[in-house]
Amino acid sequence: LPRRRARTACRRPRADHRLFSRLDRLQHWAVAHQATIMLEFGATPPEYRGDDVHDAPADNRQYVDAYLLPILRHVIQERGCDRIRQVCLYNEPFNADVSPYLFYPPREKDPLEYYVALHEYLRAALDAAGMTALGLIGPNSANLFQRHIEMFEDQGLAPRVMRTFAELDVHMWRMRYNYYPPSKRWPGYTISEGIDRYLKPTLAAAKRMGKTLSLTEVGAMYFNDHPKSSRVAQHDAVLLMTEQLVRAMNEGIAGAMIWAFTNSGRADGRWGWIGTRDEGFAPSPHLLHGFATLMRAHRVGAQILPCACSRSDFSPYISAAALLLPDGNRTIYLVNDHPVEKITVTVRQTLPPDSRPVTVYRKDCDPERKTIGVLENAATIELTLPGMSLTTLTTIPESDSMADPGTGQ
Repeated sequence: LPRRRARTACRRPRADHRLFSRLDRLQHWAVAHQATIMLEFGATPPEYRGDDVHDAPADNRQYVDAYLLPILRHVIQERGCDRIRQVCLYNEPFNADVSPYLFYPPREKDPLEYYVALHEYLRAALDAAGMTALGLIGPNSANLFQRHIEMFEDQGLAPRVMRTFAELDVHMWRMRYNYYPPSKRWPGYTISEGIDRYLKPTLAAAKRMGKTLSLTEVGAMYFNDHPKSSRVAQHDAVLLMTEQLVRAMNEGIAGAMIWAFTNSGRADGRWGWIGTRDEGFAPSPHLLHGFATLMRAHRVGAQILPCACSRSDFSPYISAAALLLPDGNRTIYLVNDHPVEKITVTVRQTLPPDSRPVTVYRKDCDPERKTIGVLENAATIELTLPGMSLTTLTTIPESDSMADPGTGQ
């Protein structure tokens, strides 16, 4: 978000600044596509820090009153960007990869308590300013294994979190396929270990606080072998990310975001779905088509149905999630992460089948997704899943599920 250069000398936001103009364009897009926006500030501007060491605000109240609140008033109330529904103040404030904390508070205050106190004061200020619908989200943990949400409970902060935050979030970067060896570059865990040992307890802690949990960044650092790595954009990396999401859906996450739609790829791997302006916005085919196979058959407000794989010799390689969409359509995701074996599965629906046919899409090692065919919507459907593939079954018509909802393209 804009910092000093987007404000005037009297601390008012500069209404003509290009960063606000970009937000106007995003607001227009969000209205057209019935989407919502999460706004992230990223870090504390230097003038609000106590010194060069402490990057948390020197004074929470001053930071809210002089910086955060004027910008949010301008963006939401004056510019009318009402599709902004959530605000995140810091990107990965407790990232242990860089240091024990990036959110260093002044005067040796406890980082988690100071973080919650900042959000408490902002929540009160937003309510007083008439922005009661704007929700706060955090703690934006860099990795599941850091367990900051459980730490809120351990430090007695859970009641304050419950009153202050609309939703809780974490990032999920460190998983690898169950049969892959550990990375020499990035400490991590297998998908099964990540789900069972870290995600499930985090979801349970969020539930105890009465909050949903979203994964606001999902990636595959296992494949990020150097700062400009293009391995993260290859099929095996993309399948790993989509499998993480399929399994996390099945556990009950509220939503997910992917880093990132576009970036330069010069510092942290080539995660962008499309290239930057100087690259002609060229698509990254595995990323774009892999996530399209997942996302185009999903809708906001979908209900996650109970889904389990029967035991077999190949069951460790199969992941699945089943969705009932708000309009009554159904979607099932199937992942086979076996490196070579085709696996035949039988899908048994517990809901009575309806008359809508089932379209089958697949993303495998080829760059583009495929339409496999259209099947009768039966109580039992048998499919053969190629190794290293994501298969989507959905009753959403092809014209709707694989086209942009706003433009039909």
